[in-house]
Amino acid sequence: EKIHILSNIAFFSGNRSIPFQENRPIVVGHLANLCVEKGIGDFIALCEALSSKGYEFRAHIAGPYTDLKSKEIIGNVISKLPQVKYLGPLYGADKDSFFQGLDIFVFPSHYCNEAEPLVLYEAAQFGVLNLGTRRGCMASVIKSLGGISFDERGVVTQMANAISDLEQAGSLGLEAREERVTRFLEEKARGSKALDKLFELMVG
Repeated sequence: EKIHILSNIAFFSGNRSIPFQENRPIVVGHLANLCVEKGIGDFIALCEALSSKGYEFRAHIAGPYTDLKSKEIIGNVISKLPQVKYLGPLYGADKDSFFQGLDIFVFPSHYCNEAEPLVLYEAAQFGVLNLGTRRGCMASVIKSLGGISFDERGVVTQMANAISDLEQAGSLGLEAREERVTRFLEEKARGSKALDKLFELMVG
C-alpha cells in the first residue's frame, strides 16, 4: 500500500575532483556495453557529423563490445577519423579518469528496457554535461543534472546542433561545469534524504 521511489543517485559518494583544461578541443564520450541499442551507432554518426562540419573535437569510446556489429562500426570510424579513440572496458580509477576528461557525455539509448542509467550520474558527478534520449527515466534525470535530452527521431542532428550552441554559449567552461557539480550534489542530497526516510519507516 505504501510505495516509495528512490533514485540510484543516493548511492554515489559525491566526492569528486573536477580537473579541467581550458583552450583545447571539446571532448565527447560514450561508455556502455557497446551495442546499437545503447546508442553506439548514433554516437559514431554524431562524430561523423561534427567532422563533416569541420568542428574541432575529440571523441572517446569505452566499454566492452557486446556484438560484432558494434566492433565493426567502431573499427570503421577509427580508421577514418583520427580524433576518435576506443579505450576498451574501463573500471575503477580508469573509469573515473575517463569521465574527468570529458566535456560532454553522449548516451543516445534506444534500449527497450532502459530505466535510470548509472552512467549519467557517473558523468555528472564530475560536472560533465549529459546529452541523451528520453528512454525510461532519462529525460527527468538529465534535466535534473543540467543536461539536455532529445527525441530519438533525428537525435544525431539535434545533438550536433546543440553541441555547437553549447560551446558558443559558454556552457562547456569551468564555471558551468562547477554549477553542474553543485546540481549533482543537490540531487544526491535529496536522494540520500529519501533513502534515510525509507529506513526510518522500515524500522518503525
